[in-house]
Amino acid sequence: MTIHPRGSLSRRDILRLAGALTTVAVASACGGTEPTGAASTRDASPSLLAAKGEPLTKATVSAGSTSVNHMWARWGITHGIYKKFGLDVEAVDGIADAVAAMASGQLQFSAAGVQTHSGAVRGAPVRAVMLTFRDNLGLYTTKGISSLRDLAGKRVFGPNDMIKEILRRAGVDPDKGVTWVQTQANTKQIIQLVQNGQADGFTGYPPAKLLAEDAGMREITSVSAKFPGSPVSIVGTPDQLISDNPLLVKRFLAGTLETLDHMLAHEDEVLAFFHDEWGFDDELARGCWDVVQHDMIKGGKSDDKSLQVVLDVTKAAQGKKDDIPLDRVWDFSLLDQVVAERAKGYKTS
Repeated sequence: MTIHPRGSLSRRDILRLAGALTTVAVASACGGTEPTGAASTRDASPSLLAAKGEPLTKATVSAGSTSVNHMWARWGITHGIYKKFGLDVEAVDGIADAVAAMASGQLQFSAAGVQTHSGAVRGAPVRAVMLTFRDNLGLYTTKGISSLRDLAGKRVFGPNDMIKEILRRAGVDPDKGVTWVQTQANTKQIIQLVQNGQADGFTGYPPAKLLAEDAGMREITSVSAKFPGSPVSIVGTPDQLISDNPLLVKRFLAGTLETLDHMLAHEDEVLAFFHDEWGFDDELARGCWDVVQHDMIKGGKSDDKSLQVVLDVTKAAQGKKDDIPLDRVWDFSLLDQVVAERAKGYKTS
């Protein structure tokens, strides 16, 4: 059972995404997605770097503003990294159903991995085109719950397919045995709601574990414990954008790769961000940095074995028996092109 206290997209988010979509559509109609001053896309592959005087192309990404796994989006924006690749990126928060927003053309990119994977398995026209963080999704509960079976009949903020499948394998019906409560609140707010008795636990990504334990809660299970190495955060995009505007997707991927590398190379700056922007003490800030170091997926890809695990778990959670190829959910072809062009300094031949 799932409780939906709000619609998938708030009116504010619909208006913001519609505005971003209009800008992208106008830019495309005026040739704004083709680099000015660079080789034409009809004649040769243009450089992924922005040409001198080239107008920036708008792009919107759904990324949680208080998630370690998603912080790369705003990091790349504030450090001007995406602008190097001709993009004016806006990060939006609180999009409950980023898959629906991408599929309808209201959103170009999403950082939500489990949600994108699940949407693609259901048949939504979206794919993951890059991986960012692995297996750090967990389920956190109040002290009175000591096992997964104790969650039967409880209320949990969520849901997502990977945690639901963990529950099913533990003998708890994830659809009838647990009441799932959906919310757009951030992790700190969710913990407060749990402490106020509105639920017995929640699913979350870093810094969820650190904050939950700081609040006296416990991690009762996690993707890392049950499906180690599985990607949980990604860059997702609509199928149509991959086919209609591969240059935009490649430029976003190039900016994201550069951003992740920049974060890893600037430990003191990242720690200062956790201190100053999120108000974390030294222990929490250091814990978040450890996540960046250890859970980030270098190069944006993993082996097929890890992807197959995610696909099998997601299919089981959805009760699907049909054969679904990996490339229905993940498409790294544009990422491979970006990596090759990056190795050449983004120089065109």
